Amino acid sequence: MARATVRLADYKLLGDLAIRVRFDHVRLSSATLLEVSVIPDKCTKNVDLAFLLDGSASIAPDDFQKAKDFVGEVTSFFDVSPGKTHVSVSTFSGFSGHISSLPGVPDCPKGTHFDVGGQGCICAPGSTCDGP
Repeated sequence: MARATVRLADYKLLGDLAIRVRFDHVRLSSATLLEVSVIPDKCTKNVDLAFLLDGSASIAPDDFQKAKDFVGEVTSFFDVSPGKTHVSVSTFSGFSGHISSLPGVPDCPKGTHFDVGGQGCICAPGSTCDGP
């Protein structure tokens, strides 16, 4: 049986085709090796995802939109539903309070923020609220 000769131009053509059909990884490693791979469209593991977005005035509206788009892209790879993957998205902006969707993290009233150092809900300077 005759062995086919593959030219470098053929590998480049195959690489271009792989890029055009949106392979996730395409690399011509050498004159005789074309590496391609495809990442699965969905993650089949059940996980709990939490995202915390900076909603303060220091973040430009376009950048805040980019952060929200990122959350959408990441979560699109999971089956988000009861009994499957759970997602929590929270924003922070000073002492605006906090509604928790995570076990072990309490809700904090307006005028407070949640201290990740273990002190719980912390009052904003000058406000009157329950908490340390």
